[in-house]
Amino acid sequence: MIAQRRSTFGNSGSVMAPPVADGGHMLDAGTRTAMETGFARDFSGIRVHDDARAHDDARALGARAYAAGDHLVFGEGAYRPASVAGQALIAHELAHSVQQRGVQMKADGPLPAHADAELEAQADRAALDVTAGRHVGALTRVGTPAVFRANGDTPAAAGAKTPAAADARTPAAPAGSNPDLPADVEVIEETPAGRNATVLVVTVPQFRLPRVKGKGAWVQEGYTAMASGGRLVFSPVFDGKNYAAAESIKAYMEKPGEKYKNIWLNNYGFTSLTGLAKGLRDTAGSDPEVNAVVGQADVKKLVDGLAKGTLTSAGCDIDHVVEKQVGGTSVPGNLQLLLSDKNQASGRDTYTALIGEVRRILEPNRTHVVQLQIRFKEARVPEDSEDASYLVEKLLRDKKVVGSKEVMAKGTGTPVQVVAGGASEVIRVRGTDATPIDSSVRRLIPGMRFVQYKRSAGSSATAGVDTIEAELLSKPMLKGERNITLSASVGARPDTPDPSAGTSAAEKEAASEVRQLKLDPSRNKDLPFYYPYLSRGKLTRLDVSGEGFVGEGVISPSVRFLGDLKVAFGPDELRLVQPIDPAAINASAAMQRVSSFFRFASGSVSLDLMKFKPSGKLDMELGPQAKPLILGTIDAAEEGGAFVAKGSLAPAQKIPGIKDAKGEVSYRTDKGWAGALTATSASIPNSTTTVRLGFREEQGVMHAFGDGSLVTQVRSSTLNLRVGWNGGPLAYRGGVTVEKPLPLVDKVMLNGGYENEVLQLTGDAAIKWRSLDSTMKVTYSRKDGDPEGKFSGSATVSVQTEKASGQLDLAFDEQGHTTGKGKIGYQVTKDIRPTLGLELSHNNRVKVRGEVAVADIALTKMWPAPTGGKLTFIKGIGVKFPVPTPIPGINAFGEIKASAGLNYGVGPVWLKGLTFKGELYPLEDEPNVQASLKGKLSVPAYGEIWGTFGAYLGAEALAGAAGLKGGVEITPALRIQGEGAVDFDAAYASQAFTFSAEAYAKGNMSARLNVDLVAEAYAAWGALSHTWTWNAKQIQKQIGPELKLTLGKIAYGKAGEITWPDVSQIALEPKEIDPMDIVRDLIGKGKSEGKTTEVS
Repeated sequence: MIAQRRSTFGNSGSVMAPPVADGGHMLDAGTRTAMETGFARDFSGIRVHDDARAHDDARALGARAYAAGDHLVFGEGAYRPASVAGQALIAHELAHSVQQRGVQMKADGPLPAHADAELEAQADRAALDVTAGRHVGALTRVGTPAVFRANGDTPAAAGAKTPAAADARTPAAPAGSNPDLPADVEVIEETPAGRNATVLVVTVPQFRLPRVKGKGAWVQEGYTAMASGGRLVFSPVFDGKNYAAAESIKAYMEKPGEKYKNIWLNNYGFTSLTGLAKGLRDTAGSDPEVNAVVGQADVKKLVDGLAKGTLTSAGCDIDHVVEKQVGGTSVPGNLQLLLSDKNQASGRDTYTALIGEVRRILEPNRTHVVQLQIRFKEARVPEDSEDASYLVEKLLRDKKVVGSKEVMAKGTGTPVQVVAGGASEVIRVRGTDATPIDSSVRRLIPGMRFVQYKRSAGSSATAGVDTIEAELLSKPMLKGERNITLSASVGARPDTPDPSAGTSAAEKEAASEVRQLKLDPSRNKDLPFYYPYLSRGKLTRLDVSGEGFVGEGVISPSVRFLGDLKVAFGPDELRLVQPIDPAAINASAAMQRVSSFFRFASGSVSLDLMKFKPSGKLDMELGPQAKPLILGTIDAAEEGGAFVAKGSLAPAQKIPGIKDAKGEVSYRTDKGWAGALTATSASIPNSTTTVRLGFREEQGVMHAFGDGSLVTQVRSSTLNLRVGWNGGPLAYRGGVTVEKPLPLVDKVMLNGGYENEVLQLTGDAAIKWRSLDSTMKVTYSRKDGDPEGKFSGSATVSVQTEKASGQLDLAFDEQGHTTGKGKIGYQVTKDIRPTLGLELSHNNRVKVRGEVAVADIALTKMWPAPTGGKLTFIKGIGVKFPVPTPIPGINAFGEIKASAGLNYGVGPVWLKGLTFKGELYPLEDEPNVQASLKGKLSVPAYGEIWGTFGAYLGAEALAGAAGLKGGVEITPALRIQGEGAVDFDAAYASQAFTFSAEAYAKGNMSARLNVDLVAEAYAAWGALSHTWTWNAKQIQKQIGPELKLTLGKIAYGKAGEITWPDVSQIALEPKEIDPMDIVRDLIGKGKSEGKTTEVS
């Protein structure tokens, strides 16, 4: 920023300059190099003063900075070599230092009393040149001592020597000036007023072009005409942001070239550069004055280049007299022929100078400006020397060289009357290409400004549809990237009399063509625009009415939580057409993303879009929707051109760990949301808190946060619990090392948190209990209101001894008490190992006690051998006995034969249905077992008949009988089995149980006869006499008496040994089985079914 500077000269005046302190420091290397390059001077002797004394001295002079010889003195915050504005101020003061070179400065000398504008202008230009990278021109030397100062932003300090008397004749600041702005800047419009302005329109007395723009008088005349009409305006674009946040500053700039060549040529009656060159040469042949010009070497070279048909060949551009950057148009009169290198350098430097003006005005007090317009009351063009382009342009403008009048007429364009909204204006339209539209008809339709008229192919006065491009021009909206397109159809002349008078009415009457303007919705769909305060938007419905350009649109605000805003617009009008209430806000995409922890509950906001004046109140909730943690209220307002909302936060419920809390919340367009509820006291006794719960927006993403901690004591140790919150339930986490929390623990590291009004910490510590190694889980618990809390411990001890194995769960308290429970299996005897519950006695003795069912226990295998034993029990073998027969004359007998016996066995012996009841101390050398064992001693025994027995039949010979053959075999089936299952209730004595039982088995034999028993009688001579058949097939019956097999007494000893029966104890009852009755019974059931065959 370069402020308006004033210098003070002379040898009279009563105000004394503060003495310049010795010392100071040199310019830093980078700044010094840049300045020495720009000034082409050595600045090693320059001393910079930027300390507290320098600040006071500058304040005493009411200056931001001043130069006194080789000393540059800066006020507070003015020395900023890293910024462009700071460099400009340094360059300005260096220029004054150069102006004073050779003059002996006296620090206590008098200050001059009058200003010298030329010296200040030189210093301003020097600052512009250096910051633009150019070399500084010549500077005037002064012959008298002087102190040059840059106007200060603050009044002189009380009691300081001030330059009031010396400045008595300084011109007064213009009306509308502002103490926060340079003195020559007059404010026309400022919204809102003050340092937070976002819209600023100002006038500046003069703009001095940094480079020549051509020798012709028409250059200065063009700028003067534009300035006098209030049209010399610069409107920078801050890259869609405000000045402070803009990454770049944009202005209207075009690449040089041949874009405007045809307009320029047609204006002088030519259709091509070649034709212009011919016209120049032809005219030179007949006009000595023209010949003298064209004959100059540099002009001849330019004309030869034109003859080749391109501007590049001639080294020229066709460009604007008044730069488009400051409002120049593309009408023929504002175009001229310029040498390319001169023209392009002028455009670049003019842009740099304009940006310098922007910085000068906005820094440091208007950096929030989004929309800036600088209106220049005057422009000064540097004097240029003659060159070939100027000489050719002058021949054309002086009409020394004239082309075709017909081409001129076409170049001037056909007058076309355009009608819109009941009003009309005349535009001169060229036959081909686009015709730029001058400012005189730009406001035919309020709300837009015409830019150019485009002829369609085949268009004529009576046919075709042309188009007009226009820019949006409706405050407070700014144009977007795409222009408005209007169709221009052939129409009838308006019926109503034209209200215009004079030339305007005559032009409309003379217009040979009438075009009716209409908006084409398809070509203007979602037309973009920019609303300075709330970012981008689009026009969704457009119309041209009697009021002008009207319609509806949507703003997608940078205040994202508001959601898209529906608006209606008209000429210089913009208003909301929807409510801004919680329902609309919560439905926005931005709020939907954070609805899990952030919502608006009630209230509403109104927004005056024209003045950007938001107002209203909204109530909010933070935390889970079912149970919010924080409530807030905000008031909407505007501040510095930004949408802001400020308010307070308070707990919505009792917050864990927090007794009292208060907070603030704010929103700002350029910063987003920020809010925090800060705890002022803790709910836990003897605790302090620095907890904050809040939410913030970072890079467009909003999230909840918790920071700070709750600090409390656990015994003599300090516990720091860090808070954690992501919008859901609140949690605290932390850890602490505590010494000797419980008798068996030296120290333990505890970790945990605070939730649901309970502080819970746990940790593991190695312990040794009853010579058993284990790990104790130590727990600390404290409820709100409890100043101390309690420790407890738990451990699982694995028991593994010669006789005992199991697991013991122990519990410990601070008083040293230990309780426990678990299960242990104990080897009571070799065969008996019950698993019983245990308890810990008051003296920490592990005692097992209880009653438990014990699984069946197998004590032995089969006795006397794995296959058992054998006995023979059939008597009467070989004895014959008579058998009656049904055959006449035949007496039969039977003879017992046998190969049968008895298998037997005992075991395996089992303990079944056992119940152990007792108590013991499994971990002690003397377990002191006191127990009883109830159950059954099961002694299974069996006896099994094996083999066969039966009778063979014989016959006593009778007359005519030769004999009898036949027989019967019986295979008995017997399995006698039983259990000597004896109930017992044995007491444990001398480390053992003892009991006994008798083994026996009972059963009956049964027989199945699977074949017929057949006897055949033969005559003496061999002929069959009779057949004797027993139909015993499928007969199954009990045979013989019940048998009881006694196997003897089985005993279980103290050492777990089995005492088996003696063989002499084995007895079968009855002792023998007589098969006679069995055989007789079976044979007696036979009958004769055969027939007797007579012997012949």
